[in-house]
Amino acid sequence: MDYFYKEQGVIYSWIFHYMPIGRSVSLDLMPTPQQRLWMWHQSWKLIREKSYFLADFWNHGTVCDGCLSAGSDTGGGYFYIDWDGKVSPCVFMPYSPININDAYRDGKTLNEVWRDPFFASLRNWQKSYKQKDGNWLMPCPIRDHHADLRKMIAEYEPEPSDESAREALLDPDYADGMDRYDQEYKSLSDLVWQLHYLRPSDPDDIQIRDLPDISSLLEKK
Repeated sequence: MDYFYKEQGVIYSWIFHYMPIGRSVSLDLMPTPQQRLWMWHQSWKLIREKSYFLADFWNHGTVCDGCLSAGSDTGGGYFYIDWDGKVSPCVFMPYSPININDAYRDGKTLNEVWRDPFFASLRNWQKSYKQKDGNWLMPCPIRDHHADLRKMIAEYEPEPSDESAREALLDPDYADGMDRYDQEYKSLSDLVWQLHYLRPSDPDDIQIRDLPDISSLLEKK
């Protein structure tokens, strides 16, 4: 990071992890749960110690109140519209219940698109998750709560945006692998969420809390 920020004049950076969608996907290319937690810790270390303007798409849900997909109405949200007009909750969630061209042709506006039942169910899930659990270190439906997303897809039947998305939906090994990943990362990140973000604080103490020591978690198998 020093090379880019100090020598190349980089002003800000976005970090994206490998997400297994698209052609020739491999769950083995995803950062392991331990690697992901290390990246969370390292990103905040760089921000605090070097004041780098750095955002990690998958790890910084605490900055934006969790998931923003499906036009989230809890602090800002967005949709992804591809070149064919298919509207999906997020670029990493390639399942579309409606086409923007068809919507406009039928006299609808973005408001009607936003109200689509599949999108509404995702927004309801976001609200429920924040109230029930709220671990914003893992707020993503498709990446961190794959089983929940599959239930919504089964109920509302959005169209896969491409053949790869269809194949992933029909692949039981893909579903099982994502579920295992979710559970393993939950076992790690829940500890950090509870001890670092939810621990009681003194209202008169305005000091930023030290980052937690995660070395023992990174050694977990």
